[in-house]
Amino acid sequence: MKKICSLFICFVLIFSFCFSAFAEEADYDYLVSGEGTIKLILPAEEDRSVVIKFVPEKDGTLAFASSSENADPYCILLGGAFGEILANSDDYLDFDFYLVYEFEAGEDYYFLVGNYSEEAEEIELTLGCAHKFVDGVCTVCEYVCDHSVTDSYFHTCLCGESYDGSEINAGETVSFSPSYVDEGETIFRFIPEKSGVYSLRSDCGEFDPCVTLYDAYGQMLNYADDGEDYNFVLYYQFEVGEKYYFAVSDYNENATIKITLAEEMHNAENGEVHEIEYRPFIEPDCINAGYNEGLYCPVCDEIIFGCEEIAPVLYHFDADGDDVCDVCGAEIEYFADCPHICHSTNWFISTLWRIINFFNSIFGINEYCFCGEAHHHGIAVPYVG
Repeated sequence: MKKICSLFICFVLIFSFCFSAFAEEADYDYLVSGEGTIKLILPAEEDRSVVIKFVPEKDGTLAFASSSENADPYCILLGGAFGEILANSDDYLDFDFYLVYEFEAGEDYYFLVGNYSEEAEEIELTLGCAHKFVDGVCTVCEYVCDHSVTDSYFHTCLCGESYDGSEINAGETVSFSPSYVDEGETIFRFIPEKSGVYSLRSDCGEFDPCVTLYDAYGQMLNYADDGEDYNFVLYYQFEVGEKYYFAVSDYNENATIKITLAEEMHNAENGEVHEIEYRPFIEPDCINAGYNEGLYCPVCDEIIFGCEEIAPVLYHFDADGDDVCDVCGAEIEYFADCPHICHSTNWFISTLWRIINFFNSIFGINEYCFCGEAHHHGIAVPYVG
């Protein structure tokens, strides 16, 4: 799919920008001292990541975003001397990332930018205002939106006020055939009139639809595919007045899709109707248990579905590559003679492993080897059954 720039960096930034290739130290490749855009060749997955050092001249919230045609980049923001992971971003719109953080003047920050793609790819990286619009005017940089609809993923103007796509409301059922102009994704906007848990369900017979939910800033909030047979069921806690976007598609380009948006309530045994809470998927780590997605009624103190505990994992996390677990601080020892097939140099076994690992990454399983080395960096899809 053609790469889409994020909603808030689609216009040309006219800012001062300065960077230099690393010369004296070994802890970064580029030095960024201001807002702007650079282009570089991002190494392939098996090679090292690119490290970009940023020392802001003033306090402020900025967005660091990627734009590329074929790459699948990710970004981890680290504190001074790689001492702390501050934020991370992966798939924002399509496969690009969009990382927003409140920076402090004079502090050292490091953007660790990696690439899941098997080949080195050209990528454009932009550091600029994250934009907070009030009545069409950015309260940070005072940019004034002209409300002209851009060729953006959501078909909106820059501030989101103008929109030429389809709307969907609570209690409404919509039938449509997906448009394959945008690889089959049809966009629906939802602006709730009250806060609460809502569901979007499909009813498509023999077809196989899926849906991704985004907020107004393009951040992916949830995803659903095969929840009930081949139909999806997506749940989320929506806030009144906020703008949300459903991107609905089907694996069959000739599909007819029917979707229904509804507010979810709990019908108690005594006949009362209660508002419920949405509990998102929480990934476990080496210390803390995780939880499957689910719904909970606080009045009845009852789990409606999901919320099952997931045991802590048996491996560590080392995003900054210092052989120390980022979660628990344990020193990581890698086994030199690991027998797993991922280390094989035999061309047949290596090819077989690539196929297996492709499905591992899709389903978010087998992320790490016995020896601690990462097989892939896929994100597990939340349970939506």
